[in-house]
Amino acid sequence: TKALIAKLQRLAPRKRERVPIVKSTAIEKIAPALSYIAANYNNQISIQNLADECFMCETNLRRLFKETLLKPPQEYLAHFRMQMASQLLLSSEQSILDISLSVGYKTLSSFNRQFKKSTGISPRAWRQSAGTGSSQKG
Repeated sequence: TKALIAKLQRLAPRKRERVPIVKSTAIEKIAPALSYIAANYNNQISIQNLADECFMCETNLRRLFKETLLKPPQEYLAHFRMQMASQLLLSSEQSILDISLSVGYKTLSSFNRQFKKSTGISPRAWRQSAGTGSSQKG
C-alpha cells in the first residue's frame, strides 16, 4: 500500500504546474486582439488599438502576448503579415509592390527588409523558388 501511495503522489499534479490554466485564460483575453489583427493586418495597427479591443491597458496586453505567444504584439503582427505575403507571392501574380501594400507595408523597401529578415530570402527569390514568378513565364 505504501508503494501505491508513493506512485500516486508522484503522478499527482503539483501546485506549481498551473500553466495550462493561466495560458488558457490569457489566450481568451487577447483573442479580440488576434481577431482584430486577422481582419485588419493590411491597415496601420497600434498597440493601443489592440489594447482597446481587449479592454485592457497596453502594458497588460504586451505581457499577455509575451506570456501566451512568446512574442510582443508588433512582432506577432509582422509575422502574420509575412505569412499572408508569402501565400500571396506563391498564389497570385500581383506585383511585389502591390502585395507589400496589401499586407500593410507603406514602402517596398521596408517590406523587402522585413521579408528577408523573416524568411532569409527576398520576396522575388521566394516567388521564383516556387516557379510562379513573372520571369518564369514564356
